[in-house]
Amino acid sequence: MSLEPALGEAAIEENLKQFLLVLSVSLSVATLPQIFSWFR
Repeated sequence: MSLEPALGEAAIEENLKQFLLVLSVSLSVATLPQIFSWFR
């Protein structure tokens, strides 16, 4: 019985990590052109 909540939390944590990774990558991709345009 106690295994199911732990598995669910682990899955949620994994999804959250993946979501944060994708979010940070997309944010850096979106901000990179602006940074390069500032340097020019």
